Amino acid sequence: MMKKIILVLLLFAGIFVARGQTAGTMPGKNTVSPSVIAIGHAHIDPVWRWNKDEGYAEVFATFRSALDRMKEYPDVAFIASSAQFYEWVATTDPKMFAEIKQRVAEGRWNIVGGWWIEPDLNCPLGESLIRQGLYGQLFFQKHFGKKVKVGFNPDSFGHPWTLPQILNSQELEAYCFMRPKITEKPGIPAPLFNWQGPDGSKIFAIQIAGSYNHENSEDFETYLGRINDRYTKDLPAVNTFPFFYGVGNHGGGPTIANINKIKELQGGKYPGMKFGTLEDFVNRVKPLQNSFSTVNDELQHHARGCYSACSDIKLWNRQAEAALLSAEKISSLSTSLFNMPDQTGRLGESWKRVLFNQFHDIMAGSAIESAYTDAHNDLGYAMSEAKDIQTKGLQGIVMNVNTADTAFKNSIPFMVFNPGSSAVKTYIHVEMERGDGKTSPVLYNSEGKEVSWQEVRTAGANVRWRVSGIFEAEIPAFGYEIFRMDFSGSKKPLRSEAKVMVTGNSLENDLVKITFDKQSGGISSYFDKKNQRELFPKPGAVPVVLNDPGDTWGHNIEAYNQVIGQFGKPEFVILETGPERAVLQVKSYYGNSSIVQNFSLLKNSGELDCLVTLDWHELQKMLKLSIPTVLPQGKLTYSIPYGFIERPMNGNEEPGQTWIDISGKDSRGAFGIALLNDSKCGYSVKDGEMQLTILHSTAWSHHIPDSVHPGDGYRYMEQGMHEFNYKLVPHDGDWRDGNIAGEAGEYLMKPIVYLTNNHTGTLPKKNSFITLEGDGVTISAAKIAEDGKAWVLRCVELKGRETRARIGIRSLNKSVDFTMKPCEIKTFRIPISKAPGGIKEVNALEE
Repeated sequence: MMKKIILVLLLFAGIFVARGQTAGTMPGKNTVSPSVIAIGHAHIDPVWRWNKDEGYAEVFATFRSALDRMKEYPDVAFIASSAQFYEWVATTDPKMFAEIKQRVAEGRWNIVGGWWIEPDLNCPLGESLIRQGLYGQLFFQKHFGKKVKVGFNPDSFGHPWTLPQILNSQELEAYCFMRPKITEKPGIPAPLFNWQGPDGSKIFAIQIAGSYNHENSEDFETYLGRINDRYTKDLPAVNTFPFFYGVGNHGGGPTIANINKIKELQGGKYPGMKFGTLEDFVNRVKPLQNSFSTVNDELQHHARGCYSACSDIKLWNRQAEAALLSAEKISSLSTSLFNMPDQTGRLGESWKRVLFNQFHDIMAGSAIESAYTDAHNDLGYAMSEAKDIQTKGLQGIVMNVNTADTAFKNSIPFMVFNPGSSAVKTYIHVEMERGDGKTSPVLYNSEGKEVSWQEVRTAGANVRWRVSGIFEAEIPAFGYEIFRMDFSGSKKPLRSEAKVMVTGNSLENDLVKITFDKQSGGISSYFDKKNQRELFPKPGAVPVVLNDPGDTWGHNIEAYNQVIGQFGKPEFVILETGPERAVLQVKSYYGNSSIVQNFSLLKNSGELDCLVTLDWHELQKMLKLSIPTVLPQGKLTYSIPYGFIERPMNGNEEPGQTWIDISGKDSRGAFGIALLNDSKCGYSVKDGEMQLTILHSTAWSHHIPDSVHPGDGYRYMEQGMHEFNYKLVPHDGDWRDGNIAGEAGEYLMKPIVYLTNNHTGTLPKKNSFITLEGDGVTISAAKIAEDGKAWVLRCVELKGRETRARIGIRSLNKSVDFTMKPCEIKTFRIPISKAPGGIKEVNALEE
């Protein structure tokens, strides 16, 4: 014990250098040369102003150079992140990989990050951030015999408030970042602080005070002086700091000139300067963690325009994430309960494709145009694999279901599967062969009762031997119901009375009346009949065009607020007249562009769905969708990865995920309006007006101070066709009362229709495999454990309230009761056997 105390005192003595005074007195100006850790580094962008194949070669060249420098200079150390890079080397150059392993074992090559890649952190879903660490840490544990301790993502453009909990769950002890810099977020108190998330989790945070790469040796002394000044000002009692040196972005790492310059400084102005690693620095200062300030907030913003740049990559990413999560849930069910082949390996490889393309310069839309061909292929691969795995899983489930019914001999059964953890009441769309080309079938549910349905257009134009329809159903959680279309012609289909109506410029049901302005095409009135409340103070759902003078990133821009026009000259077309759903199409124009919005209203809902098809041909302009509300003083909430955050309505451009909400109250009570979407990541809100950023059309990968003009011949982003969906959700109470976070999850991952045939089976026609009790709790992911020995379920608390919850799996005779803290993420490992018990809570690494 005495030896440990002495070691700690010696450690503190090396950090708390007097600066003219003792550590216990008010520190003064630095009068002692600081202890500097010189960290060799090469920030590697595998994709940016170049494509992936060039980035691939860049990794090998950089790692070779670093190994050579370490051989020439026995005291030089090096750090590198990203399991993807190491996997490339391990599979292509085993000899180099063996050299790296040797240097890692010596402690001179420091693996940092712990993630698959250095990703953007605002656009990917929370589960993607979990998987970055899962696949990264598993790789490092397997190949190097240890996990990474220090998270490292210096060049990402912002960091969500929920990240500390995610990092802790991956066994990371500290987190090093650079952006936002102190000028971009003045509220950061010092380059070393404790970062706290909404659940109370804390992680030791290191903000790089200079740059992740100092390349020019002649400037080293200047930069060291600036970093020292920052530490002297903000952390006067800490006389040690890191200095990252080496050539970066396109790789490179420490140069001979860099190393010789540091040796020169060691013999002159900085005698306390030593070569070392980031982990060396963390080990020196982390014992002081409790003395540092705490930041209980998100770490934003470096650049705001990147969350709407290259809308295609945002769409593909969201589609791939949803496809993999859905496929995992279904496949893990079929594997756990019906002994279908385990698809964990295929799913993992697909996830890695998605994770790679969440790299910050790909996901942010800041790479060159041709880079997105590779991204499209990678994400398409992941979606194709997910679809194939999901289909096999659904077949594995439905084979065990008794779909036969002798009362309906001339019928086609189909399964509707709900991958969500709550029962969902929604409209289902099904299309199948009609057979004789004329019979209108009768729809029956699992109990043999007739269900009213509405015939809608077939996918192919007017294909008479196909039938396509929508109907309302409530599908159990993590379960299914068998429906059937009866083509016997013995009776007419059941049709409900018309409860939704459409005119040339309105949609109406018993709950709301939505009126469109014939001059602008916008929604002139969104009237809540139940509460006798108008929701829009002025026309809404209006596509607004803004001046977009900045670069791809939106550097130095806080708000896009220079309105220069809006779409107009509307054309109205009635597409569906009910009785289950009415659809009104509004087409409008601006410049060389057009937009088509198909507004859908269901008979029993006050929510408005919209499918948008945009044909865009404008340069240096931004397009937003304006949704004004009667809540200029309301409370604004944004969804973020695995959580939410309140922000002011100041009109600034902000990152967000699948939903935002404004809630407040009037003389009739509390209410709110939420905006859901399936692929967008940028928003702005001011005075109760929500604006969804659809796109901004700068030149590809344009970075100030470089200038570019249309006459230069460079291609501009976003030209051509785009499609996305959004939804307006009025609700009573606040967003928690309206279950907006839960509904956004259902909006992203809808029930799946799977056609089958009449056959016997042991399972009933309606069933729930997993039950979940607990208000505001969801099972966000269900997968087979990476070791193949258990089922893994991940739960997230969505409403910021402590709640009791219970998971039940009747087929395995297992259940678990637990408490979810506000905003908590929990992971459970469930043995795949019918023996009772055995469920245990594990970390995000499934340990």
